[in-house]
Amino acid sequence: MFNWGYDTLVFSGVVAMKHFNIKFGECHVSATGNPVCAIPGGTVSIMNAAPFVGKLFGIWLASPLAERLGRKPIFLVVVFTSYVGVILQITATTVAQFTVGRVVCYAMTGVCAPVIPAYIAEVAPAEMRGLLVAMMHLQIVLGNIVASLINTGTSKIDSNTSWMIPIGFQFVLPSLMAAGYPLLVESPRWLVSKDQTERALVALRRLRGAAVSEASIAAETELLVTSNSNRVKGTWSEVFTGTNRRRTLICILAMVGQQITGQVFVLQYGVLFYQKQGYTNSFELLAGGLLLSFFVSILTTFVVDHFGRRPLLISGGIGQAVFLLLIGAVSTPLGVTRTVLNLQVAGFYLWAVAFNLSSAPLSYILLSESSPTRLVEKVNLVATTVHVVVGFTVSITAPYLLYEEYANLGGKVGYIYGTAALVAAVLAFFFVPEMKGRSLEEIDVLFANRVPARQFKTTPVDLASLTIGSSGAEGENPSSRGDDSEKRNEVVVESEKQVDRV
Repeated sequence: MFNWGYDTLVFSGVVAMKHFNIKFGECHVSATGNPVCAIPGGTVSIMNAAPFVGKLFGIWLASPLAERLGRKPIFLVVVFTSYVGVILQITATTVAQFTVGRVVCYAMTGVCAPVIPAYIAEVAPAEMRGLLVAMMHLQIVLGNIVASLINTGTSKIDSNTSWMIPIGFQFVLPSLMAAGYPLLVESPRWLVSKDQTERALVALRRLRGAAVSEASIAAETELLVTSNSNRVKGTWSEVFTGTNRRRTLICILAMVGQQITGQVFVLQYGVLFYQKQGYTNSFELLAGGLLLSFFVSILTTFVVDHFGRRPLLISGGIGQAVFLLLIGAVSTPLGVTRTVLNLQVAGFYLWAVAFNLSSAPLSYILLSESSPTRLVEKVNLVATTVHVVVGFTVSITAPYLLYEEYANLGGKVGYIYGTAALVAAVLAFFFVPEMKGRSLEEIDVLFANRVPARQFKTTPVDLASLTIGSSGAEGENPSSRGDDSEKRNEVVVESEKQVDRV
């Protein structure tokens, strides 16, 4: 996940470096007689957007591989893909080769996108799931910071080394991952699904440690076996039918909400934006915002299982909307003045706080928790595919909104992304349930019984019978709402066609 964050950010700095523009840009003599080299806005747009094709390929490849081979071997795929992509970039002599290298590296991020949240959800105890998935985002932000700091340091080097060092640094983390591969534990849930119960028991013993009794580990294994035996593998036709439709749409909302609220613009075009607004310390400004993001991400990691998902997602979404709309508002009537520039930077920094308290980490948490256990690969595939398509759209349109030869909106892009953030927050209020502290089996039962989003937190679940308790918020079993009374003790397991008698 570190390399995912690193690769996303490193190009935003590299593309602004003098020698990178000399190497890959178009050069002409200025009115003062000095040579000027720059990569055209349309080319930058393609270089930023094309990698999303690789990410999409990685997403579609990852899920079937993870289902067939297991979760653990996927990490070796990530290592190999990273090596190939970096080699292509640092040896590039043309824009095309460099972009192909980025496409390959983004294929690595595509492999990570559906597999890692699912892996964490499957190996983590319910009470730690939010923290561990939030740490995934923490690694992404750490990658952003390291990329920004390296870019800041090497941007002053007067040679091609200035951009080759930041690109070459992407060798480091895959090498560490390869060294630590033997320490990884295969998902017990996946092992049970392949009828490897003994290996699942051994894996759980390693994951839970000596502090957990053998009886507890055996009981958890038995629950996995029982859950698996009651579950028929889902088909593609079920993804958008029955209660699965609701779960799939929540996953899509979570992943889209992360992309349309400004993060692609800030990470991929932050340095260029600051430069075009007249700042001479654009690298330092971006690095400062990323450091702030890192500390907020640490805070989120430790509070997400205390406050829950809904409060952070909704309040953070509203905060993003307010600060982005503020950036747009101060940029509209006044032109580029020192006051406007300072307010823009403040707005971006405050946006970073709201973003890293909400949709940045919570999108992955919601993806890991909302996906139906018997359809997890397919739903993750759909949600992350939409995530990539939206990211591609934002990435390819951003230069046309920003560059002078096109729309030249400058800070007024805040109106666009701020409105999107507000819509995402409203949708989250009505449709995203609270799932903190729930096991995946409990979440399955709550969705199967159509418990309303705002009643998830208070509705009890009896895991012994896989049914909900006698009261939601109004003293009645929500499974009876709109259903026949004899279905009160049934669990509709992710499909209106598949009903398991408990």
